Amino acid sequence: MKDLTPEQQEDVVHVVARLAGVSQDVARHELRRFECGAWHHEMIRVANDIMSMSEPGQRNGRAVTIIAAASQRLTWWQIYAKPHFPALATAALRLLSVHVSTCASERNWSAWGRLFDDPRRSGLDMASAEKLIFIQTNDELAANYDSVDQSNQQDVAISLF
Repeated sequence: MKDLTPEQQEDVVHVVARLAGVSQDVARHELRRFECGAWHHEMIRVANDIMSMSEPGQRNGRAVTIIAAASQRLTWWQIYAKPHFPALATAALRLLSVHVSTCASERNWSAWGRLFDDPRRSGLDMASAEKLIFIQTNDELAANYDSVDQSNQQDVAISLF
């Protein structure tokens, strides 16, 4: 975090605290310990193993370094980091578990666009608009949930987050 501005550092603290469900003081303390290298020797060994698997590559014409598969990073946070950095690991696990797709944000922007394209609704205040979008999104999720069989409930639960 040393390369970040103080404002960006506070943003990171806020995000970690919120994702982990801890106070900002706890998040700040863990981030400092993590950055200072207060790592258990086994964490270091496995992190070095993961880094040794890295390979340079190209994605969309840009140079990138592929560090490791998501499953390996998830395992590192779950098994090696969580006992020593529980809040930071919880936040990292939640972030690494997010589906990488623009579909949800596209649906959100479309819903907002449809809401304000309608001349009858263009005069809505922000609070009312947020409530309408919330109702519409949850109504769609509930309809999808009812049509999904019991074996597929985990995917539905993930889309709710």
